[in-house]
Amino acid sequence: MENKSPKKDENAGNSKFKIGLPNITNFDLGKIEFQTRYNFYIAITFATSLIVFLSIFGLAGRVGSLLAGVLFLFMGKGSVLILIFIIIWGINLIKIQKQKTIDLTFNMRYAWGSIILLVTFLGYLSLFNGIRTPSDVASGGGFIGYFMYPVLLGRAVDFGPIGSFFVLLSILIFGALLISDKTYSEIIDGIKYYARHIDKIWDLVPDIFQLYKNFTTPKEKLMENTDQDKESQLALEDAKSLEMGNGLNLLENKNQNNGEMEEKLNFDDIEIQTGKETENSENFEKKPSPTTKNQNKTQSNKKIENWRLPSMQILILEKNKKQFNTSSVEENKRKIIETFKSFGIEITIGEAITGPTVSQYTFRPQSGVKLSRIAALSQDLALSLAAPSIRMELPIPGLSAASIEIPNKEKSMVRIREMLESNEFQNFSGQLPIIIGQSVSGENIIFSLAKAPHMLVAGATGSGKSVWINGMLVSLLYRYNPRQLQLILVDMKLVELNLYDGIPHLLTNVITEAENAINALKWSIIEMDKRYKILKQYGKRNVKDYNEFAARMNLELLPYTVFVIDELADLMIQAKNEVEPIIARLAAMSRAVGIHLVLGTQRPDVNIVTGLIKTNVPTRICFAVSSQIDSRVILDNTGGETLLGMGDGLIKSPNSIQPIRFQAANVEESEIKNLVDLLINEAKLYPEYSNYNSDVIAPPVGIINVPGLKSKKTDSSDLVLLFEEAKKLVIELQACSVSILSGNLEIDQKLAKKILDELESEGIVGPDVYGSTLREVLIME
Repeated sequence: MENKSPKKDENAGNSKFKIGLPNITNFDLGKIEFQTRYNFYIAITFATSLIVFLSIFGLAGRVGSLLAGVLFLFMGKGSVLILIFIIIWGINLIKIQKQKTIDLTFNMRYAWGSIILLVTFLGYLSLFNGIRTPSDVASGGGFIGYFMYPVLLGRAVDFGPIGSFFVLLSILIFGALLISDKTYSEIIDGIKYYARHIDKIWDLVPDIFQLYKNFTTPKEKLMENTDQDKESQLALEDAKSLEMGNGLNLLENKNQNNGEMEEKLNFDDIEIQTGKETENSENFEKKPSPTTKNQNKTQSNKKIENWRLPSMQILILEKNKKQFNTSSVEENKRKIIETFKSFGIEITIGEAITGPTVSQYTFRPQSGVKLSRIAALSQDLALSLAAPSIRMELPIPGLSAASIEIPNKEKSMVRIREMLESNEFQNFSGQLPIIIGQSVSGENIIFSLAKAPHMLVAGATGSGKSVWINGMLVSLLYRYNPRQLQLILVDMKLVELNLYDGIPHLLTNVITEAENAINALKWSIIEMDKRYKILKQYGKRNVKDYNEFAARMNLELLPYTVFVIDELADLMIQAKNEVEPIIARLAAMSRAVGIHLVLGTQRPDVNIVTGLIKTNVPTRICFAVSSQIDSRVILDNTGGETLLGMGDGLIKSPNSIQPIRFQAANVEESEIKNLVDLLINEAKLYPEYSNYNSDVIAPPVGIINVPGLKSKKTDSSDLVLLFEEAKKLVIELQACSVSILSGNLEIDQKLAKKILDELESEGIVGPDVYGSTLREVLIME
């Protein structure tokens, strides 16, 4: 520890002329070496550029004349390109010296592209200046340009002046594509895009510094840590990190060689922080020094440059939007008025709002007409309008009017790309924005999953439920990097979500087994409890408040966790006694700590979507279902049975009194594959962004804090009674597996396997075919 007692100073009598001498003990040779080295590089670079400039104009004496002669001999009038290259090099060196923590390596792709562009440019100089003999090379592109034309293209392969022009042009385009790392199709799509978006043309200005690849060396990272006070460093080294679970990464990561600490990422401002957290909250009330803040900001900017969010160019853009035929609007209005009039009801028709799938016609009945009479005429109206189905909204909330929704004969497809590029999504200020679709009026509906806070999505086969879930995931992946968002995907149908395997946002591979799904739900309960302890420790109400506090105090931030279950019915059948209480507790408690559930099912009946689950899942999306009963289970109202399928849906949220109709955005499988490949390739460059955690699907250790969740029975003393219960269960469900027996009978896996063997020996279930987890039930109910 430094001695802070006052020292005697020879100049103490005249404090005005005091000179502060450097502290030799804190003298950092590494930094002086770095700065001196780059000062030398910059000085040499700009001195060279000045000499080349003077040499070109004959003002640098004998040496300059010799240099100019060499340049004009090989490059002719293109010698000025060498001067431009040296100046760019010097500017880049200044940028590197300013950032202090980076070095450079040569990127061969950009180097070859630059050489090709240079050679092609010199060839054009020789072509345009009509060079024919070696004695004239100085007035063209030098010997390099002379080799390109006329030697190569004029004599060796005689294309003629016009042919040579286009050959050089093709070589020039290839060099430009090599530097830009783009394909021809991407360039064509880009030209079309910027032709429609002139205001974004400045995005095409290239970054001249991409010739060099920046990276942080371990030595320079360690050099940054020495800027902090030694006492503070020792305290941080000895402090204990908060136990945050596997998904939060609030753990210290020491390098075995130099003890460097892992960089940590700010959630909202995307700032990289360094340091460790202690259990003593007083240590966190002290604000970080300005030096530390600036270093963290510098590291933050580097991380932002490193991780790139996906490009919109990989998504399909709808080119030919179908135009709605306005002539049919007046015809439909006439039919509506005549149909009501034939039943003795006078109405006043209002405006017609056209959406991508349906058109909404508003009307006002005459005074004294009951709405129940109008509702009873829905089938008559459908017959008159030649519509497959119609939906009535009686009345429209907040208006003294009602509406009829009629399907369009020509439907317009809604693409995920146009929704992602919309102002509503780009300027959305809430957390976890997800794309719902386009409303009847054609407006984009963007919803905050953080305010949902959980969603129930139901629909029959082919209704568009899985496509909508894909669109939701795509919208999240286009907004957040893996440090900000964690995903757990459960796909009991085995074929819907497996496309996302390998992306760095996943905490584990896509789960397809019921036992692993249950373990992941239990892990989420443990994670939720740990996060609540952290919020309690710092006196914060929710994860947003904590992240804002943590960003100021250099603490690790809590990422959002989205848990998606596609086909809840299959999971409930196999282990309802475990799944239902866990989902109910997560739905009731996890909103404040940033854990959100998205539950999808094809069977919206009361045995799957129980009242216990519905109570805390207020946001529900219903696609086409088979009956009013199914619609009431999801929406607590009718209407789902009148939907058209193919993404036509209704959403009910706490913000809306009545369900809102929408058309979901379409996502092609090829788009998802392109997005996943892009994210996987990005993760290979930056493996520290991976969220993978093997503990997510591992059996939990200890007691899970879930009311109503009973521990597994391991006692086989009453095996006869368990066997009878198992026999009754599998005959009723017409399905049998170890997971089904374990979850419904509340027994462990070993005992369930033993009972399954007994059922097979009695001829109740079939044998294990090709290692399948599900057994065939041989006895009908």
